[in-house]
Amino acid sequence: MESKLPFGLKNGLIVEVSQVERGLECGCICPVCKQALIARKGTKTVHHFAHYKAAECAGAAETALHQAAKDILERNKKINLPAVMTSLGYAEGQNICLYPKQILHFRKVFLEKRLDNIIPDIIIQIKSRQLIIEITVTHAIDIVKMNRIRKLNISTLEIDLSKEIQPLTLTEFEKVLIYDLTHKYWIYNSKREAFLDEIRSYGKALRLYYRNVYKCPFIPDNQLKKNYTDLLDDCFCCDYLIHANGEKARIEKNIICAGHAKKEIDQIVSRYKN
Repeated sequence: MESKLPFGLKNGLIVEVSQVERGLECGCICPVCKQALIARKGTKTVHHFAHYKAAECAGAAETALHQAAKDILERNKKINLPAVMTSLGYAEGQNICLYPKQILHFRKVFLEKRLDNIIPDIIIQIKSRQLIIEITVTHAIDIVKMNRIRKLNISTLEIDLSKEIQPLTLTEFEKVLIYDLTHKYWIYNSKREAFLDEIRSYGKALRLYYRNVYKCPFIPDNQLKKNYTDLLDDCFCCDYLIHANGEKARIEKNIICAGHAKKEIDQIVSRYKN
């Protein structure tokens, strides 16, 4: 999406260019610096707002988008959430749906409210729980913010608008924000992490040397022609490989396997599926 300012603030409400008069007659101000805006409705460029006799305000476009999102969410008090999907480990053969897509209803929305050491774009309050919504326009969430979200253990939904060529109208943005799922991604989900933590708790270290993994739990010793399996050909295709470290290293290391607890893990997966 372009960085042109798609929305302005008029009488405390977010409006788009099509809703106001041309030029200074629009009566709008910048959502960030509160300086006067002019509505540009020419024929050569996309209609947008611009600062009047002032430098363009850094971050004004994204702040306006966040304010528009808050207004839309407060008005609708619902949002369509994508399904929560995962796999057990490295293998992607067993794709598990922990929670199906659903319409979430809520009462409270907060704009850029500090949580510990981060300031999310939007926070939705659902009884005693919170949901973070990050709206990506030009910059994706960096590793520092991602690590802080993990420490907070709050589910975080990204709405990625970075591939939109032109600014969305308010009607289009409302559809994307409330109903559409094509732009929404779970970048962190506390329920998925709880599921994976439960699976990881059964992990057991198996000795690894080059590509050789010793004592595979799925092959009885008396059926092994050799006492090891191949990491790349066998383990990476197995749902129960939880973690592999240093598979290309020239020294002996370990992998983490949960194959010895297949029965327990299958019960956990069945519980979530049901």
